[in-house]
Amino acid sequence: MGQLDLESVEYWKKILRETPLSIYTKSLDNLKEAFFLEDRHIRCIDEGHVGGIRLAGVGILCQDRLEEVLTGKVDGIYTHEECGAAVLYAKQNAFDLKKAEGYVIAWAQKLAKKLNVPYKGHTPIAEMNRPAGLHIAQVVYYDGTGQFDPYRIKELPPGFVISRYLLGSEYAKNELSISINIALGRSGLRDLFTINTPFNIVPVGHPDIPALSLAVLTEEAKLIAKQFKGRVAVNGFIAPA
Repeated sequence: MGQLDLESVEYWKKILRETPLSIYTKSLDNLKEAFFLEDRHIRCIDEGHVGGIRLAGVGILCQDRLEEVLTGKVDGIYTHEECGAAVLYAKQNAFDLKKAEGYVIAWAQKLAKKLNVPYKGHTPIAEMNRPAGLHIAQVVYYDGTGQFDPYRIKELPPGFVISRYLLGSEYAKNELSISINIALGRSGLRDLFTINTPFNIVPVGHPDIPALSLAVLTEEAKLIAKQFKGRVAVNGFIAPA
């Protein structure tokens, strides 16, 4: 963990440039294996995390309705080092940026108490699937299933994960913007993402729920992608039934 694999970056850049994921995923015999969560812990959308329910800063940016949305659906909460959502929260509230991680830890502990689940701890960057100081995500998965973990199979590119299944569309689109700004910003692979090699929003459509279908999620994603002048593409697929 924590190492930048430049060969992997180049490999996925080539795949994403040449083959839409809607087609590429049809070739994966093991795709169903990506639709199983080992636990129901809340984790950040950060690509360094693996599994669980995914909310930016474990929900610090959308505190109002989370207790209602998450009660009975989660069994623990993790925070992590180098949390971009924590910094954004501090900026939005004119708080001390040096204390940003403290704010997200305090929020996670408060939410855990409300949900009657354990706060599981603060994951150091050395234990995450990305290098210190750098986001290597080349996609953001916009998950309409509530079961998706791209790290369960090696055939999917590393990416942020947003649990759209649990979130209203307006807030979920805000999380899309957050993830894209990280990827295209100074802590992401910013120069990699061009009109010819765009960052990808990957809607993962639910096969049975119309409100979370690939078509619906794709339209939501396109509203955000168009703000980035061709450097962001929408390229999704339907989860296996």
